[in-house]
Amino acid sequence: MIHRWNTPPCRIAGIYFAVSAIYIVLSDWVVEADGWTDWLPGFQTVKGLAFVFLSAILIYLLADRELRRRRKVEQQLMRAQRMEAVGQLTNGVAHDFNNFLTVIFGNLEMIHQDAGANSALRRQADSALLAAERGADLTRRLLAFSRGQSLEPRNIDVALAFRRSTRS
Repeated sequence: MIHRWNTPPCRIAGIYFAVSAIYIVLSDWVVEADGWTDWLPGFQTVKGLAFVFLSAILIYLLADRELRRRRKVEQQLMRAQRMEAVGQLTNGVAHDFNNFLTVIFGNLEMIHQDAGANSALRRQADSALLAAERGADLTRRLLAFSRGQSLEPRNIDVALAFRRSTRS
């Protein structure tokens, strides 16, 4: 796994290590040395630096894990917001479509009533009413989707549905 040194976890761990190492070295130098020329780090200083180095690695790992968790949560939130937007759009389209279907239903029912019992116009009106009912069913499904309701799946006979649609 290749990591970039300028990522936030690296910067956090690097700053912690630098500040802590400088503090340990300077405090040891102030206590032990008369000047920079005769000072050598003692065993405790080396142990302190090793501890700070291991702590910096742990800080890096924890910060990296937290950053990854946050990114995952942000992605989930963005996905949920997109789905909500799709649901709102679907809701608007379904309501508009439902308004159009209401007008279509009304006109088709008037044509159906005015046409003679065996006329071609009545058969065409029946066929159009069937198509409008399918449109209304589609609208109900779109509205159920936009509200987050579960759709009621059902088994259908594809061959029968195809035969019905070719008769119309």
